[in-house]
Amino acid sequence: MSDWDDLFSAAAGADEDAGPDASKSQMQTNPRKHHQVSGDDFDSTTEKRPSKKKKTNTATQQQHGTRTKSHAHEPLEGILKSRTDPISEQVWSKIPAWLSPGASLCNQALCSRGWKQKEDCLLDAKCKRCKLSVLHHSLSVTSSMALALGPAGKVLEAFTLVRDIRCCSSSILNEAYAYGYGCSNSNGNSEGNQTRKPNFEDYAMTAFEKSDRLVDMNFNSILSPGEADILIGKFNEVAKSARALRDKMKSWWCWTKGEQKQGKDQYNFKLRGIFDEIVQLMIDCDGAYFRLYYLQNAGCLPIQNDIAFLPHPPTYFESQNVTWNAGTDYATELANSMKKSCTNISDERWRNLMQDLGVNQNQASNELDSLSFMHKNRLSESIFIFHKSGWIHSEEAKNQTMQSMKRKSKPRDREDAFYIKYETPAPPIVKEWRDSCRDLLCNLYAYATLSPRIIEGIKTTLGKDSIACDNVLEMGAGTGYIAHLLSEAGLNVSAFDIAPTKPRYGQHNGSDTATANEYHGSSPPFCDVGSVDSKNLRSILAKREAKKTALLLCYPPPLSGMAEDALKSFVNRGGKTVILIGEFAGLTGSLHFENLLRHRFDLKHRAPCLHWGTDAAEVTIWSKSSEESLLGKSCPGVLAQCSQCENTSAASRCRLSRPLSYCSSSCFDAHKDEREIHFAFNMIPMDINTNEMISFHGSGRQHFEPISW
Repeated sequence: MSDWDDLFSAAAGADEDAGPDASKSQMQTNPRKHHQVSGDDFDSTTEKRPSKKKKTNTATQQQHGTRTKSHAHEPLEGILKSRTDPISEQVWSKIPAWLSPGASLCNQALCSRGWKQKEDCLLDAKCKRCKLSVLHHSLSVTSSMALALGPAGKVLEAFTLVRDIRCCSSSILNEAYAYGYGCSNSNGNSEGNQTRKPNFEDYAMTAFEKSDRLVDMNFNSILSPGEADILIGKFNEVAKSARALRDKMKSWWCWTKGEQKQGKDQYNFKLRGIFDEIVQLMIDCDGAYFRLYYLQNAGCLPIQNDIAFLPHPPTYFESQNVTWNAGTDYATELANSMKKSCTNISDERWRNLMQDLGVNQNQASNELDSLSFMHKNRLSESIFIFHKSGWIHSEEAKNQTMQSMKRKSKPRDREDAFYIKYETPAPPIVKEWRDSCRDLLCNLYAYATLSPRIIEGIKTTLGKDSIACDNVLEMGAGTGYIAHLLSEAGLNVSAFDIAPTKPRYGQHNGSDTATANEYHGSSPPFCDVGSVDSKNLRSILAKREAKKTALLLCYPPPLSGMAEDALKSFVNRGGKTVILIGEFAGLTGSLHFENLLRHRFDLKHRAPCLHWGTDAAEVTIWSKSSEESLLGKSCPGVLAQCSQCENTSAASRCRLSRPLSYCSSSCFDAHKDEREIHFAFNMIPMDINTNEMISFHGSGRQHFEPISW
């Protein structure tokens, strides 16, 4: 067995003396699906249902073999540790030594001999030959490094191809805006230079040619057959989208001259006919990158050293000219533009609204954690794509959004009906983009995105005399990312999960089996996450003073009694404080659990999470009501609150933008300006707010989902 095979088996958590049947135990059914938390002395009336969230399943096929020596893990350990480095250390400012810029992506004639610059190449530099940035040039693994890295060099080569293809799409959008093919300015004149035809066709052809090279790469000698097939499938998706863009581009120039509107149309969507293909190619490239990155972190790919490795997502998305021109904060630009027309919103309310949306002009990026940092970046790029192109003002955007409101499919079962009910309607390309932005990061990090302000709010609330919690006990912790953030803030946090993700090398999570987590696969955790099921909950609580411990539930699974049963078990041990991160009357928890909170707990703190366009999650902290207050508690607590008056329970939730909900027609009408801002930052045509959502009831009913308990 080769050293690489040893490394793969170590990544899968195989025992040194594992025999041929070892893989059977590793591939057992995920116990989270059959999780039943003991109710202890509490009688539970909850139906025991499979705990199954509709999240992207990243579970990796387990490998075979024996555990390798510990020194083989050292490079990977260093790479995993660097995931929590400050953002300033994660984001590249110059091209690393193992990469070198090469030929132009748009036109070989412009730069026939490749990149010409200093050896120490800054990412914002421009080639002396063609005067274009690194965004417009290919990257490749240096020949000396490729030779030294061996099989690891092949992985990095695949990354450079994916990056180059992604840059072709980014550059098409970049040039479309720069040369007057994006949205128009307030005077109705297209911004940019229309003196020459942009190099759209050249970029499309380069993307197609590089995708052919990508699908020809053979990973069967590096990965197990199952994993190799999945990765090649991702590469094939890239090639399919690259071909579609090339084919559309061939006739697009001729078609657009005859079909595009001209003259006084202020928002002329000139990318009509190729826009979806451009964005889809970006999505598929991101999917291929994420799969490579996930396999690296899971230990399934060869790693020669901790210098030449696949860059972390903050580098991939935020480093200037690595995959797009990340130098402009388009979210702040949009906010400043909208502020001029929102005169009815006070300055204080505006600041709070921008913070809720993730647009905090006074906060440096280096103060953000990786996930909230990427939320900021992905929001900025979304605005560049869907606003700057003019798409959001086009007839296509409006018509496709209205069409998405129609529920066509019939549910196959109870679970399917649940997710159809709570889905967020959107045009197909917006749905794909949102899922690409959110789901893959959720698998690697966490399903909730908490800004530093939210973390500080949790810490402050727990420190109040009326609560005074010294410890936090998180159940269903996944990768432990949220627990890590709270620990970094100074809280004492213990994290547990029924199926912890694969422990980092040198650690043991208490599990005797190597079972992939249903939602995070084999993504390594960010802190120690213990293996605990219902049988162990009592013993865990017995070891600490429950009255000074807060139970943390982050995105508890729907269609499951997990949240309710965990809460009952916690209360029976003397616990009084609960931190919930998730939706009410929506995609997390259960009706029984929420009714327990409403009737037996008092709300102490509330703050919205950073949203990705499809969720309405918020952080709430609850304290168990005293027996005396329970006797006189005639009005249950507010769960889903009205977006306008805030202190009243909402009657209906907006389907297009789930964080928006209202208690009455008057509140719906009064919230029009703020709703327009939410729509703009969630890529929803604002014309729908003005002309289609006429009323809270009647003709506007299709836009809302009733909220009831």
